Amino acid sequence: MIGTDRILRDVASISLDEPLDVRLAEAAEALHAHMERMGTVLGALHASGHRRGPDRTPDAHSGDQPRQDHRARSVTAPATASPN
Repeated sequence: MIGTDRILRDVASISLDEPLDVRLAEAAEALHAHMERMGTVLGALHASGHRRGPDRTPDAHSGDQPRQDHRARSVTAPATASPN
C-alpha cells in the first residue's frame, strides 16, 4: 500500500535555506517520484485483473456490454415520485 508518509517526509526535508526555485524543483521531484510509485502499484493491480467490489469477477456479468455503475443507473432510472 502506498501511504503519504514518504512524500511528506521528502517535502519536509527540503531546506528552507535554499532559494525558492530550488525548493520548488525538489518538491516537484518528490511529487514525481510519488506519482511513479502510485503508477507502479496501479499498473500491477490492473495487470493482475484485480477488480473492486465483491461482484466484479469476470463471471459476475454476462454479455458483451460493460456493466453500468450505480451512478449511471441512478441517472437512467425511471422517476418513481410524481411532482407536486
